[in-house]
Amino acid sequence: LNDSDVDVVISDFEGATMQVINHLLDLGHEEIAFLGGKGLVHGVVSGKMVEKEDVRKSTFEKVMKEKGLYNPSYILEEDWGPANGYSLTKKLIENGKMPSAIVVGSDPMALGVLRGLHESGIQVPNDVSVVSFDDIEAAAYVNPRLSTVKVHGDEMGRTAVKLLYDRMVGRKIAMKVTLPTELI
Repeated sequence: LNDSDVDVVISDFEGATMQVINHLLDLGHEEIAFLGGKGLVHGVVSGKMVEKEDVRKSTFEKVMKEKGLYNPSYILEEDWGPANGYSLTKKLIENGKMPSAIVVGSDPMALGVLRGLHESGIQVPNDVSVVSFDDIEAAAYVNPRLSTVKVHGDEMGRTAVKLLYDRMVGRKIAMKVTLPTELI
């Protein structure tokens, strides 16, 4: 998708991922896994679906490599959703060496991660810390509460409508708006 042709509203997942990693490192974690979804569809160009690598994953890999802590066996991906978060957690456990923290690409996946850890007798946060993205309503109701990155979806919608209105009244130049996130 050519950003120079269309208005785009995104969340700062790159900055949020760096914040999550630094938070985990400050807590003493060095063995950190990333569990995410693959094949994010970002749009249609000339009638073809376009996929782009998840910026959370690419930022995670970049930062962990820079810090000398990258472990490719700690990077696992499947389709998005709780069932795949659960199965990825089981694969991580079967690999034999558990990380001390897991960064999960979305809260729904994290719900499956929490179940997989619980069923295996691995306690969160005593044995492993889990941090995710989205701040869905259910994140506040699981036990233990899920550490998550809040994405301001309502503000993204308002911003998109404003950008559309600006285009309708004459703005010709495409804009890319990056909204901040918040670690909860």
